[in-house]
Amino acid sequence: QYNFQDKIKEYMEGWRSEEDASVQYLLNYVERETAKRSIPLHSIDSAIRLVKGENLFVANSFYKDLDVCIFFPAFLALLRDEKVLVMLEDNGNLHEVVEWLRQGIENIQDLTDFWTMEELRAIADSVDVGVLAFQNICKEAQLNWCKEYLDRVSFVVVLQA
Repeated sequence: QYNFQDKIKEYMEGWRSEEDASVQYLLNYVERETAKRSIPLHSIDSAIRLVKGENLFVANSFYKDLDVCIFFPAFLALLRDEKVLVMLEDNGNLHEVVEWLRQGIENIQDLTDFWTMEELRAIADSVDVGVLAFQNICKEAQLNWCKEYLDRVSFVVVLQA
């Protein structure tokens, strides 16, 4: 019988010799989370690849299934004082996505309200995790106000939510 949990543990043990502290931190986070819920092996693999600096395209219409791939690399970018950009179509769900991001990123180290996460707008001063609707991407003149923010972005997520 194929045991997914054993395969996940085996896969993670294969990474325990990795010298990158970020990968070890991620593995500890995943171990803590898998005690509460199931995390697919492909999500763990994708998160490791992102933490190691790879760019990925993941086609999955259920963005909440990829939370470890989004939250942990975003958290590391924030620790480096960099910005995170999440882009998606505005279907009236931007606030829901902002709250999902806030809860997920804060859950990594219980850092409540340490960073600002909100929809990017011209009036937003110091956003750390910005959510930008696809509808605003083509409006270059409107994006000039956030050029300074975009210059500091190191982690970008595109969701089809």
